[in-house]
Amino acid sequence: MISYFLQNSTLNINFEDEKKWTALMYAAKGGNVKIIQQLIERGANLNHRDKNEWSPLIYASYYGYLNLVKYLIEKKAYINDIDNEQFTPLMYSCQNGHLEVVEYLIQHDANTITKNKYGRNCLMLASISGHLHIVKRLLQIKGIDINDIDGRKWTAILHASQNNHLDIVEYLYEHGADI
Repeated sequence: MISYFLQNSTLNINFEDEKKWTALMYAAKGGNVKIIQQLIERGANLNHRDKNEWSPLIYASYYGYLNLVKYLIEKKAYINDIDNEQFTPLMYSCQNGHLEVVEYLIQHDANTITKNKYGRNCLMLASISGHLHIVKRLLQIKGIDINDIDGRKWTAILHASQNNHLDIVEYLYEHGADI
């Protein structure tokens, strides 16, 4: 049905609603790779941004849609895209515990040390959210500073402690975090 509509429609494929969402944005939030493939083949802008500066890749990373992340990266989506709070796709996947997406983005050279507008990096976001598996993966990366501070002068171990993620506190301490 959608294929027929797209092939026989004269509508603007990049039409924006009041939130600056296009058909591609709705499909990305839903994780529908087949519809996204058809929209991009018809000329949809894969790096379009909504009112919050979210792109389809940011939505795919936020929700953990690995197949969609792979497709968008293959089609040359901006891997280090940032939204209005300076979050990247990697930051959202770390914050939400999507290890396979994190792995894929890292393998494709996503920036692992970028900070958002609050001064928080991927390690801090994973620590805040309680994702030990992400913390462990990030600490394998050269250049990750376990004692880096955010805008409030907090480190990852302080964030983990504040949020009662004692497993992360213990892991960070065992791997050199200052107390």
